[in-house]
Amino acid sequence: MGDPPPDGGVGTAPSRVSSVAGASTPAPTPVPTPVPTAVPTANPISYVRVGFFGVNCPGGGGPDNAERKLPVGCAGDVTATPKKEDGTDVHSRDHPSEITWEMMHGERLVSIYDVPGQPFNKHLIGRVAGPFMLCATVGGVMGCLSAEVTP
Repeated sequence: MGDPPPDGGVGTAPSRVSSVAGASTPAPTPVPTPVPTAVPTANPISYVRVGFFGVNCPGGGGPDNAERKLPVGCAGDVTATPKKEDGTDVHSRDHPSEITWEMMHGERLVSIYDVPGQPFNKHLIGRVAGPFMLCATVGGVMGCLSAEVTP
């Protein structure tokens, strides 16, 4: 009989694991860490509602705000309100404080006055009968009031 196999077993195959002196297991390749990028915040303003919140005529009275009518000689207070898609107001902390007002047509029909400390409101006086359109832009979103000065 001969010498027993080097692993001490009888008739087993020698191990196929090889080792090289001084070799080490390679380090895993590091996974790149994603660099955070600024994601643009969605504009919370879906639309801007521009409308009367009061119409007062000399001697009292005046049309209902929803009628969008301003009789000659009467004063109308207009506001611009940024709105969410569901119709609720966008909180003032969530939209820019800058607003741009623009009379699209009918400039000669009404006198427009700023309301001190209230950039989202305007005070109008009806001068000459006819249609007008007053628009307000907040955060890149424009809304308009189409109304009429009545005799």
